[in-house]
Amino acid sequence: MESSVSEIKHPGIVEKVVGNLAIVRIVPRQACSACHSKASCGIAEDADKFVNIHLPTTHRFVPGQEVQVTLRKGSGFKALFLGYVFPLILLVIGVFGFYHAIGSEGLAALASLGLLGTYYGVLYAFRGILQTKFTFGIETEE
Repeated sequence: MESSVSEIKHPGIVEKVVGNLAIVRIVPRQACSACHSKASCGIAEDADKFVNIHLPTTHRFVPGQEVQVTLRKGSGFKALFLGYVFPLILLVIGVFGFYHAIGSEGLAALASLGLLGTYYGVLYAFRGILQTKFTFGIETEE
């Protein structure tokens, strides 16, 4: 995994191209464990990852081609915040808030889990908008 100042890059292999959409398989490398961006990346796990990348109309990518998948570093941190940090804060505040309002630890925990489920439901409902905010880029392997 290579990293520049403004973006995170991963080598990948184009699996399929359908119209202006490429499905790219990202295989984690040994270098991922030493990368300073691994906390916000999510690619450093053992399993292959597949990403959908919208291609420009003048694309020349074919299945089996080695490419570089890019993501702006700020987007990675924003995804980390929306997926993990904010829900943790919401859960902790929810437990304490519901406990003081209800007075029962069990009900406060259940209400907080309901709040967390609602949050993830809202994220799911707005996934179309979020997909436009978190776009992957693709470059030919150099």
